[in-house]
Amino acid sequence: MKALLAATGAAVAVALMWGIAAGARDAPPSADRSGFDVPDAWYASLSPDPEEATEAFLQRVPAAVRAKGDAYGATRQLTEVLRVVVLVSSIALMLFSGAAARMQNLAERATSVRPLRDALFAAQLFLALFLLSLPVDTYGGYVRVRQAGFSDRSYGDWLGQTALAWSVDTVFYVVGATALMALVRRRPASWPAWGVAIYACLSATYVFLTPVYIEPLFNRFTPLADGPAKEEIVSMARANGVPVDTVFVRDASRQSVLLNASVSGLAGTARIVLDDNTVAQAPLGETRMVMGHEIGHYVLSHDVKGILLVALVMGIGFVAIRWGARRLIERYGRSWGIPTFGDIASLAVLWGLFSVWTFLALPATNSITRQHEREADLYGLNAAREPIAVGDFMIRNSDAYQLDPSWLEEWIFFTHPSARSRIRVAMRWRAAQFNGSSGRPTPEP
Repeated sequence: MKALLAATGAAVAVALMWGIAAGARDAPPSADRSGFDVPDAWYASLSPDPEEATEAFLQRVPAAVRAKGDAYGATRQLTEVLRVVVLVSSIALMLFSGAAARMQNLAERATSVRPLRDALFAAQLFLALFLLSLPVDTYGGYVRVRQAGFSDRSYGDWLGQTALAWSVDTVFYVVGATALMALVRRRPASWPAWGVAIYACLSATYVFLTPVYIEPLFNRFTPLADGPAKEEIVSMARANGVPVDTVFVRDASRQSVLLNASVSGLAGTARIVLDDNTVAQAPLGETRMVMGHEIGHYVLSHDVKGILLVALVMGIGFVAIRWGARRLIERYGRSWGIPTFGDIASLAVLWGLFSVWTFLALPATNSITRQHEREADLYGLNAAREPIAVGDFMIRNSDAYQLDPSWLEEWIFFTHPSARSRIRVAMRWRAAQFNGSSGRPTPEP
């Protein structure tokens, strides 16, 4: 236990010093979010060939901005790898130092009710993992974002919201872990199948509650002011079967300068949300395109499909986790203080293997979300009919991600198709639907 406490104290100290030092320095300016403007003649002369038009949009991005986006994207990938390495190393420390067994003893002394014991152990486990992961989270979520010029918020504000997000997530984690441990004991052969149901139910509950109860903890949501943008969005939403009367604006500028939008929630909690950065900086055509895309997610039930498909991927992982956990506990369990699979502390083994599987399954889970993004892009093009706006919008945040990653990087790490891919789809749609290169719909005969 002393080793765990020492490592935790060191991790917190490093994170605080790193974050405070980064926050004390002025954040550099980011690329101009208004885009890289070109005269109207540029659009008029845009080639009707999809490949040439795609390349023309990408050529508008200055080399320095593109290099910054490539570097920033690489640090995001590095952070994902570091997170899983730190998490697995932290769990190994708990097991081999005997801290996990000590945490189990604390839970057992606190209550004789087995589900409560499991919940208390899970809470200790997730608190320790949060604190041990704080340095890499500080780097990935604060230092690199601030150094790139995407945010000027204080470290205290970031840390407070990060701790709040951990608290919310931990409620779901503890419930899921407690239910899973009960199944491990009662259904030792079939618990992976039941685990899929638990994962899907908790994910659906989280998505359902997010717009009404979770997101307002982090941002303020206000109705979009009356005007052309609201009229266009609400009209398009109604025309596509989305039952909304109000578009909400999120004060996302308190977290970053990047542009975004979303449709969140399930059934009666669904809402359309525009970030205030997007409202302030994106022209009406781009706003229509963004909303058409988000409406596509809602109409095509991507939240529900995503929950079910990812749950199936996790189910495959549960089978592998069951095999791996049994083997590890058979070999090391007594030295860890976990003599049998099903002891409370075996949750640490399960969570470590689950984290490894979640990382190894990124190509599968990211492929699911990328496919949904492609479908939403096409839906948005048909709803908004703004292919030129796709190209303009895709290069607005070009200093925040890789515009043209390798196929391997995209396959493993990208939840969205690359900017090149998305612009190419829009330009192909434009070539098929529009007459000439103006980007305007073909007139009716």
